[in-house]
Amino acid sequence: HLGPVLVDRGANFSVYSENATRLELLLFDDPESDRPVRRIPMTRIGDVWNVYVEGIGLGQHYGYVAWGPNWVYDPEWYPGSIKGFLRDVDEFGNRFNPNKLLIDPYATALHRDHDWSKGSAASGPGRTSLTWGASAKSTIVQSRYEWSENEAEWLARRRDPAQGYGPNDAIIYEVHLKGFTMNSASGVDHPGTFRGMGEKAAYLADLGITAVELLPVAEKPLDGTYWGYNPLNYFTPEGSYSSLRENHEVIDEFKWMVDQLHQHGIEVLVDVVYNHTGEGGFWRSKIAQDDVLLDNNTELLNHDEKEVASVYSFRGLDNQAYYLLSDDRAYYFDQTGVGNQCRTDHLPMKKLIIDSLRYWVEELHVDGFRFDLAPALGTQDADPTDFDAKNSVLQDIVDDPVLTAENIRLIAEPWSLGHFKLGAFPAASDGSGRGWGEWNA
Repeated sequence: HLGPVLVDRGANFSVYSENATRLELLLFDDPESDRPVRRIPMTRIGDVWNVYVEGIGLGQHYGYVAWGPNWVYDPEWYPGSIKGFLRDVDEFGNRFNPNKLLIDPYATALHRDHDWSKGSAASGPGRTSLTWGASAKSTIVQSRYEWSENEAEWLARRRDPAQGYGPNDAIIYEVHLKGFTMNSASGVDHPGTFRGMGEKAAYLADLGITAVELLPVAEKPLDGTYWGYNPLNYFTPEGSYSSLRENHEVIDEFKWMVDQLHQHGIEVLVDVVYNHTGEGGFWRSKIAQDDVLLDNNTELLNHDEKEVASVYSFRGLDNQAYYLLSDDRAYYFDQTGVGNQCRTDHLPMKKLIIDSLRYWVEELHVDGFRFDLAPALGTQDADPTDFDAKNSVLQDIVDDPVLTAENIRLIAEPWSLGHFKLGAFPAASDGSGRGWGEWNA
């Protein structure tokens, strides 16, 4: 189990990194402080780093810091110092920086967004800017929500294809969760929130809707755009979409929304973005003269400094393990149009995709997923221009025993940048006829 797991009288922490040379777990009593109460070196077992800490539990705030070949560990290093630094990115694509506190990819709650007024997440000139206080802290939480009596019956019906749950039975309403109820005309008590969406369940049922497809609702950074297609953590519902902000309350409110929709006969589908993350691209250099952009100097205007990039989580834990890099390793392969494409043909990202899908199904009771730019998930490590669905995570998803047992809808957006793969998504290997749907709108 990656992430935090409560065990006996403490918690076990595990995180993946192939190329780190040192990883530390930082524990915070005050999540706003840049001074952790403990810094604990982690032990490497294969490519997983682990430590068990006795005496901590629910509500514990934490994060990771990592060293690697581009920033070697120096015993004289102190927070905010340059000691051990060699370069921001090396010839292998490593971007380790111990001044940046890293979000656990398997955290199910974050205490807030990154606070840029406290510290810059950027490398390059900002490489010594300490984010231990600024960073969003990962938090150990446990849901307190109790599902209604209706929920067990709903799940039983969903698992039975004979109960009117076929691919042609759904009337799907695609909607931005916040925008749907943000205006006072919506008439809800909690506008722009998971609770507000749940309050509209009866209205949606009256329209004849049988499923809502929520535009991305995973945690995104402050600059993650209104639409949310820039996930920063794949297990955490977006905190700003909750009317209650205590960490477990965000999860509980999401569950309440799902429960309300299910009670009115409405499935919950979630738009998921596994083709890239919200850590962002490079900090583009712009040249201005007398407040006028020099459009005639295209080469300079389009130059990205490879040294300057935001370090929130994956990039600082193991840039080359989680992201698909270009041949020179300094930049990112891009079939998405937004950069920092995920390395979905590599073990840690494959596992994260499956584990997070299972979490949304088993813990949050989601009924299906729409996969943004799905062809990017069929990209191969050996040749990123090669689309091979049957030997990719796309096949793993449709064959996954948990998703299969729960009869989860899988819907592909069948294109990515310059790639159209209509009808190219795989069927299940067991010959059951189960397979991918496609989003053709």
